[in-house]
Amino acid sequence: MRPDNNGQRSYLQAVTVSQAGGDTGKKKSLLSRFFSWGDESSTSMTINFARQAPGEGPASGNVDIDTSLLVPGGYRVLATVRDRHSGQVRTVAREFELVE
Repeated sequence: MRPDNNGQRSYLQAVTVSQAGGDTGKKKSLLSRFFSWGDESSTSMTINFARQAPGEGPASGNVDIDTSLLVPGGYRVLATVRDRHSGQVRTVAREFELVE
């Protein structure tokens, strides 16, 4: 990441969790109903963070996702990071299966 004039590195991070595959119309989670304000067609949520990275080298961090509101099934996590000073964007996606 590129530092600003004061040597600070900062980035914006968006983490999206969404149902994967063809089962999105069959069952809706409490999470999707809550974040869509009752619109049952929504099956994803996004959490945004503004972060700073100390020192030099790679930045790392953790994001806790409360899966207790999700129904069992396949999900996709998409993490997007945008360097606030250079504008560079990186995206990583992973899929997971939530079981009872």
